[in-house]
Amino acid sequence: MTYAGPRSLRPRPHHPVLRRSADALQFGVGPGGSVEVSGGGPALRRLLLRWHGGQPVHEVVEHAIADGVEEPLVHSVLAQLRAAGALVDAADQD
Repeated sequence: MTYAGPRSLRPRPHHPVLRRSADALQFGVGPGGSVEVSGGGPALRRLLLRWHGGQPVHEVVEHAIADGVEEPLVHSVLAQLRAAGALVDAADQD
């Protein structure tokens, strides 16, 4: 599977990644300004919690696969977070 977005992504500035429950994370805070990711397993949650952004997307995907996350799931979650505005192009943030 190939990725057709920015080379590197990072969480939107000033929008923390929060642990909502044992299997859910929240990107950002406030009504209309947050996105929840649930399910996906512990490896995906660990990846998202430790991700500071700025790494090339292909490296994020490789780390996720090495931790046992299926590649289509990684691409899907990244695409959904980007579409929701929770992840932004890191090149635009420099």
